[in-house]
Amino acid sequence: MSATAERRAEPRAPALLTAKIIYGENEEFVVDCAVRSTSEHGGRVRSTLPMLPDRFKLLLYKTGELYEAEVAWRGKDELGVKLVGSERLDEQREAPRNLNARRLFSDAVLQGV
Repeated sequence: MSATAERRAEPRAPALLTAKIIYGENEEFVVDCAVRSTSEHGGRVRSTLPMLPDRFKLLLYKTGELYEAEVAWRGKDELGVKLVGSERLDEQREAPRNLNARRLFSDAVLQGV
């Protein structure tokens, strides 16, 4: 067993999920990424953009979930993230939040992503 696996509190399952990283004061920055492995409270995210903030939102198209993510570690083109909160974007809300993420998710559904 590797030293990294021994430090991890939860086992990860392999994954290949299309996702978006969303950040900025008004959620104006959107970066394509792929989630390569997941656990109940974290994951490994691959992105070609080297400088991402320490906190961002992670939109998973397959599930319609928007996560608040904190960077736990950084590699050359990967990040380990801790997922600290989530919201289902396919649920109706009286006062919708995360409007940019909802728009991105709706567009993806229409395109069959």
